[in-house]
Amino acid sequence: MQGARGWQKVLEDPTKAKNIYQIIDSASWCEGYHKIYAEFFNEPLLIKEDINTKYFRKQIIFNTQERYNAYIQYDTLLSGDTYSTPAVDKNMSQYCDPNTTKYEE
Repeated sequence: MQGARGWQKVLEDPTKAKNIYQIIDSASWCEGYHKIYAEFFNEPLLIKEDINTKYFRKQIIFNTQERYNAYIQYDTLLSGDTYSTPAVDKNMSQYCDPNTTKYEE
């Protein structure tokens, strides 16, 4: 749901790319922590399969031309800048949003 809420913001207004990219990236960082890194901090790996896969993004989120165009606009607006990723440590789990409710704003 965390990733879906982030991508919903892209669909609503892709021109806010620089304001919302970290919301989307946080879902990926959370996934990476619980799929790869948690075991290095004596925590269980909670994710076994990719969540934010091409299938999820292409077949479910950006499954119409209008939605795909919103993604392209978002992606283009982020192009050319430099973005950092968090350090791989136990604090990486802070990017996880345990809220499982649907996006409503």
